[in-house]
Amino acid sequence: MVNVGARPGPCVSVIIPTYKHRDLVLTTLDSVWSQTFTQYEVIVVNDGSPDDTEAVLKPLIESGRIRYVVQANGGQASARNRGIAEAKGEFIALLDDDDLWLPDKLEWQVQAFRSHPEAAAVYGRAEAIDELGKDTVPIGEDGKPLTLPWETPTGWVYEAFLRQNWILSPGQCLIRRTALDALGESTPFDAAPELRGCDDWDLWCRLAEAHTFLFQDRVALRYRFHSANASRDIFQMHRSTLFMCNKHLNRALANVAGVGGLSARRRIKLLRDTDREARRWSAHDLLHRARTLYARVNMGGDPALVETSLALLSYLLRTQPKYWLSPYVLWFLARVYRVSLIRRSRNRVSVPADVS
Repeated sequence: MVNVGARPGPCVSVIIPTYKHRDLVLTTLDSVWSQTFTQYEVIVVNDGSPDDTEAVLKPLIESGRIRYVVQANGGQASARNRGIAEAKGEFIALLDDDDLWLPDKLEWQVQAFRSHPEAAAVYGRAEAIDELGKDTVPIGEDGKPLTLPWETPTGWVYEAFLRQNWILSPGQCLIRRTALDALGESTPFDAAPELRGCDDWDLWCRLAEAHTFLFQDRVALRYRFHSANASRDIFQMHRSTLFMCNKHLNRALANVAGVGGLSARRRIKLLRDTDREARRWSAHDLLHRARTLYARVNMGGDPALVETSLALLSYLLRTQPKYWLSPYVLWFLARVYRVSLIRRSRNRVSVPADVS
């Protein structure tokens, strides 16, 4: 059980990492100022943003409404860690700089903690908004609607987390600080570049090894979908998903004790099953995307998209050699080679003959 001991200072520390979102961060902060629960501090961590974010935030910094921290760019996990290190609250509330909270989010989550002192985290649902902040049904690259995670386990959820991460964003959650401290690690989030995009899933798994999660059937977060960076992010997600599975499988093999209500044998089996399924999903998804990107290149799209997909496919083939024999892989490699030859011929610079 996690102790409920009071901490000096504010009840909740709101941590907002920001990077190149100077046009959105003030709207995000407005959703914090609108909270019905008011016993909080706000820490904004500028993760080396090259824009004029600091100038935009200057009135709030000077008035003391936010605590402002600047660091060299280290990624979102690093910025979250920095904010947690600066936090004084009993609870930690993370919020991305482009998302929005509903006004009663903190109030009902703090109240839920008071009724369930054993929980490490309380979370609610998320709803989707577009770049303009309007309600939306996000569309995937295949033209089909994306569905938000529907699974909402509560209690001992470690086994469920080993299968998938159903929490769309840490902004849905409120986390007990003592549960983070109990991890015994200097930084709660693993900021390894290979884990970028899955660092929150990694944290949920580690928290759930020893603590419960509490779900409340209420909307906590309005999650902003950005169409412009969807393609780039998905490639990193493949890498980090496989890295995440491998990390926790090695973690389980190194610890023969049962955790999270699971025996060691069951834990290892689930992780191996998840790793196998993740690799199968990654291979099939990459091949589908590769074909889609190739079609876009033929229609005048950026050939660099195919090269990006090829680089990730090469990584996949190094870890799963059996896919070398896949007809789709052979099909794709042949066409990428053709695109490469065409690009080289177009970029070749002719050298004039020496007339001397």
